[in-house]
Amino acid sequence: MGLSFKKIDDRRREIGIPVSRFAKSIGVSRNTYYGWGRDVLPILGKYSKIIEGTLCVDINDISEEDKEKLPKELVRGLSIDLNKRISRVRWAINYIISENNLSNNKLAKILELSVSTIDNYRRGIKMPKFETLTYFQNHYRISIDWIMDGEGEPFFGARAKYPEICGPEAPMPPSFPAPPCNPPEAFVFVRQMTGSISAGGGTVPEDTADMCVAFRKDWMQRKGSPDKMSLIKVSGDSMEPTLLSGDLVLVDHGRNSIASQGGIYAISIDDEIMIKRVQPSFPDKLLIISDNKQYAPYKMSTANVRVNGKVIWYARDLER
Repeated sequence: MGLSFKKIDDRRREIGIPVSRFAKSIGVSRNTYYGWGRDVLPILGKYSKIIEGTLCVDINDISEEDKEKLPKELVRGLSIDLNKRISRVRWAINYIISENNLSNNKLAKILELSVSTIDNYRRGIKMPKFETLTYFQNHYRISIDWIMDGEGEPFFGARAKYPEICGPEAPMPPSFPAPPCNPPEAFVFVRQMTGSISAGGGTVPEDTADMCVAFRKDWMQRKGSPDKMSLIKVSGDSMEPTLLSGDLVLVDHGRNSIASQGGIYAISIDDEIMIKRVQPSFPDKLLIISDNKQYAPYKMSTANVRVNGKVIWYARDLER
């Protein structure tokens, strides 16, 4: 009996695979993934399996009858060769160990894994979890897209200097220059939450992490406590031109009271979370301001506004 959409999605959450990554691994967008619902995912549920924390569906396991019921773009996405993916993992870990003067024991301590697990990765017996691959990308600049799908190259410049290492079956050369990187201990990671936080009428983002973003530890410690921070995308136009829809904001949840000079905060009104400029308005009021002049400011009682944290940083794509 096949798994329901809810069960297979719960399974994805349990092992920490972001929706966007899981959808890409089967060749579709996250919207398509959610749109399939009951029609497609129960079929995948019959054939899904977990290889060391990674949810996989092998195209060779699916019957011809069930293939006919699946969207063509999904069948194409499932045609990725898992053996080649594991081969790329082996190469990446051997590269990291070789170029950073590590041993299995040292890498195991860095990743908080057992030495036998690292050995199994190097031998191609097991597949690392997505969070481990993310660590490889953030700290050693090994592309997740290259490991998972064979897209691009392991790191910038690898194809031009060492074309033999870009093939999924290529053996590791005796030595080659590692890309420059800061030591792992120089960074901290902040979770980017799934969904968006409105700069308009208000939404409630999902309480799950879509990915983690690395920040320099010394910079973060000057700002506050990293374990009290999270990242979330903005939606809506009410904070333009300061914040645009799609901007990524860093919220310090440790700053949950409004400063006397005001500032931009993540606030909750009637359980809906929004980004607004907030100023105290004595004796017990808050002035809620949209930077977009098309939206009029208004006052709310402090009792009716929950302050979730202060926005202390943002990032923006130059191309949408």
